[in-house]
Amino acid sequence: MQKWVTTWGNAEAPSEQREQVYAKNLTLRYYIPVMADGSKVRLYFSNKHTDEKVVISSVTIGKNVEFTIDSMDKADKTVDIKKVTFNKKSKCKLAKNATLYSDEIDYPVKKGEMLSVSLYLKDCANLSTGTCLTGRYSFGNIAEGNCVYEESMPLYVSRDTSKNYL
Repeated sequence: MQKWVTTWGNAEAPSEQREQVYAKNLTLRYYIPVMADGSKVRLYFSNKHTDEKVVISSVTIGKNVEFTIDSMDKADKTVDIKKVTFNKKSKCKLAKNATLYSDEIDYPVKKGEMLSVSLYLKDCANLSTGTCLTGRYSFGNIAEGNCVYEESMPLYVSRDTSKNYL
């Protein structure tokens, strides 16, 4: 019998309101630990704490071969990058106060691997929904431009983040 198993998640809460709440032409990359073997992956996004829709222009998933559950090295080297779709489309719109699952992706994973999930926000997006990340697997990267198919986030336009948006 096959079933969906949640392997990682974070509590949803409004993020701290600051002047930089809006973003444009930005890639967010998050690292997701795999806690069980599987043959398919599905992603879940939330826009529960805003009064505006968010358009995600592109999403990819890959395997980070430098950072594993057992390592503390937060190196970013993502391989086997695949496009993520929503109703067979690359772009998705999250209505205000809405949640959304991606389409199923045939993507075998093994316990102990670390996935890289990259989201590109081309247009202006309100990032009011955010979760402050804490703990061993709680970090990501933000980069200027569309970097969803990059093996590593370009150092000259990126930085680490301790917030998880969407």
